[in-house]
Amino acid sequence: MLNQGTNGNRSIQEFDRFGNFLGAIATQPRQADRVHAEGRHRFLCRRARRAIQQFSPGSSNTLATITTPGVRLQGIALFDDGTIAVSDSGNHVIWQVSPVTNAISLLTGSVGLPGSTLGGTNFARLNQPQQLAEQWVTCWWRADYGNNRLVLIDRSGSITKVLDSTNALVWYGRAGDPHASSDPQFAPMALPTGLALNNAGDVFASEALYDDIRKLAGTRLTAPWDHQPSSPSSQTMGRSS
Repeated sequence: MLNQGTNGNRSIQEFDRFGNFLGAIATQPRQADRVHAEGRHRFLCRRARRAIQQFSPGSSNTLATITTPGVRLQGIALFDDGTIAVSDSGNHVIWQVSPVTNAISLLTGSVGLPGSTLGGTNFARLNQPQQLAEQWVTCWWRADYGNNRLVLIDRSGSITKVLDSTNALVWYGRAGDPHASSDPQFAPMALPTGLALNNAGDVFASEALYDDIRKLAGTRLTAPWDHQPSSPSSQTMGRSS
């Protein structure tokens, strides 16, 4: 867990599955607001100003720094081959970092060009991408904040599937929750930021506009979630975590 603390007093803390505090992995990780755990003692922390940093008990090191102007890193995760993926909402792209050389390259999107196009890495467009969550070992659901949707990105960088408000439940944190799409208090997906999946394939997204939590069920099924583009150039669509 990343503890934002007060007055810049930040730390990365470890808990067991019962919620018992096991200690601090690192203290004072500067400008950190996203963390990813891989294994028991390996932690990767994304620093808001372009740097990706690795933490383990008693040590830390910077793996890579993205120098492209306008970078604003928002989410971090690992593919099964060890490649690090980070979302850059400032440039509307997903970067990847080699697990061997720490070299940085573009995974998907076009630097500085927001959009909503589905397709391969050379065609796909995102709009202020935020956090991500694993669906399978080589695929990730990504919060496409500016397009009010979640998208599936595969290992090649192709964006092939979209989740929106269909078959969703919404929690606002008040009496009467949750609300289904037939309920007058239901609201369409808007500005998704945080993401999490359960073992059933349900996706949970936190959304900034209405301060709500949305559950989208059945994402491992082929319908109605599949949105397979027939041609990449012709397929376009119409924060609290």
